[in-house]
Amino acid sequence: MIRCSSTGHASWLHDWSVLNFFMAGPDLVRWDLTALGPQGTGPFRLLVQHATGSITEHFEAVTDALCRQRELEALLVAARGAGSIDLIPKASEAPRSGASVKGAPTILVIDDDQTVTETFATALYHEGFNVRTAANAETGLREAAAHHADAIIVDLRMPLINGLGFLYRLRTSDEHRHTPVAIVTGAVVDDSMQAELNELGAELRFKPLWLEDVVQLAHQLVARVQ
Repeated sequence: MIRCSSTGHASWLHDWSVLNFFMAGPDLVRWDLTALGPQGTGPFRLLVQHATGSITEHFEAVTDALCRQRELEALLVAARGAGSIDLIPKASEAPRSGASVKGAPTILVIDDDQTVTETFATALYHEGFNVRTAANAETGLREAAAHHADAIIVDLRMPLINGLGFLYRLRTSDEHRHTPVAIVTGAVVDDSMQAELNELGAELRFKPLWLEDVVQLAHQLVARVQ
């Protein structure tokens, strides 16, 4: 993980925006960084446009935005060469937590953005977790039932059934009435929704999430059932 010092000013941004490209496997990925404040000052918007969608995140410091861009670039390049996203640790890749492959916890990641599921899954896989992914709530419910997810990370904003709707449906299952769940969002959550999430036993995390935050979150969720 790259660590950056916080620098809020970016006068080197020509016209307060910079555009670049890189290759992720066969895909051309475009990213641009824009200073939203006057004269190259923050906040800064990072937009990464890839083959299956886009990622938009905001930062107060330009160095944080650049570090995030480098992280996303490395992960997109790795993900495009990773093949299947149904990831199970191999015997030759012992989990750092020391758990056996057979006994490794299973994390279910649900998001309609394929890049998010791929990057989260890759990070969790290398941490030693078994990982299942789903692109929508309905598929996520089937995955949770079929593969006994030990913990679930789900995006709040998804088409048709959102993360809260998924959570309500999940809790009707005796098997997953108390399964640890984290709802991830970049949106504003009002008090009533926060109360619903608390009542349903879900944690709330806000984007952007660094990958080390995702790994830490997975460990925290799994620890609740051990």
